[in-house]
Amino acid sequence: MKPRINQLYTVRSIAILAVLLIHATAKPLSELDRSTASYFGYQLFNTLSSFAVPVFIFLSGFVLIYNYMDKPISFNAVWQFYRKRMLYIVVPYLVFSVFYFTFIQWWYYDFNHLPLIIEKFMHAFFIKGGTMYHLYYMYIIVQFYMLFPLVWMFFRQRWLTAYAVPIAFVFHWIFVYMNGYLELFPKRSIVSLNYMVYFLIGAYVAIHWEAWSRRFADGRHSTKLISALLGSWLLLAGAHVFLRYTLSTGQFSTHVKVYELVFVLYCLLSALLLLCLGSVIIRSAMIRLHNTMISIGALSFGIYLIHPLFQQFYRMIDISGNPMAYHSYIIGGFILVFLLSWLAAYLVERIIPYSWVLFGVVPRALPYKELTARTRIISKSISP
Repeated sequence: MKPRINQLYTVRSIAILAVLLIHATAKPLSELDRSTASYFGYQLFNTLSSFAVPVFIFLSGFVLIYNYMDKPISFNAVWQFYRKRMLYIVVPYLVFSVFYFTFIQWWYYDFNHLPLIIEKFMHAFFIKGGTMYHLYYMYIIVQFYMLFPLVWMFFRQRWLTAYAVPIAFVFHWIFVYMNGYLELFPKRSIVSLNYMVYFLIGAYVAIHWEAWSRRFADGRHSTKLISALLGSWLLLAGAHVFLRYTLSTGQFSTHVKVYELVFVLYCLLSALLLLCLGSVIIRSAMIRLHNTMISIGALSFGIYLIHPLFQQFYRMIDISGNPMAYHSYIIGGFILVFLLSWLAAYLVERIIPYSWVLFGVVPRALPYKELTARTRIISKSISP
């Protein structure tokens, strides 16, 4: 059995915080004057967090290929793959799709004309990409599950694996250009092919992870690698922020393909940098930070699914007054929604039988570090 990669928990924890930060800053970006410094501040955090969905898709490709690349492809193996995803991913997706559709229908509309309501649900679920704004990610992931046997077969061909990265980029740009000229998908943000570059490169990294992690264990090598990644990331982050802000305010225009390239490279470097930082945190003496990130990462699926509910209620608060009150309201909302979502996911996992129906499966043994023994990793029940 392959060793568990504990760094993935820390990457998930940062990625889910980025998701919440995107949603928290969406409100001020839609309300503030674009010429103000406040708008730039919120745009900065929103843009820097935009790696969230691509990183989660990168992790999906990483985890699936890491777990399946050495397994022979057979009917039973494919059946077991789909069985697990249906139970622990698709079932919670369906449950929350129905829940959020019912909630929004009750919140804004009514329950008259049942046939029309059913039609609206089917349209939102199958065509729009989700019954709530955040569920489009699950719509994409289900598409990747449908395509996974093909990806699995691709990575079983060792001679093709060596060219996975250039193939991923070529595939992405073929899709971008074809969709631009032929308008195959008017809303390509909900199409898995739009994210295939992250999925394939995540899978490629998984194949080479054991060799790379051994090299990373060398302190001098890891320092040089992180420094190179961080420097490149800062350059791309600066370019990404500049392009997105100036495009949104109309101060600068560039070809859409230039922005696309910067965004893709920024997200890929973010994924690689987070893996490296995760390795640093896993090996560090910062035990409380380590354990906190392990808990958040393990519960990230539940946090992702439930947080819009708390955000919806929080935004019922009427805020008015000076800018400081407004900024406190936005920042406080981000913190409160995160803490409530984390607590809800933790309590559901601990208390409710068959909690996987709501939030999927949380590993029973997690790599927490004992506060009294910094180097010994023990398995404990999760605790936020």
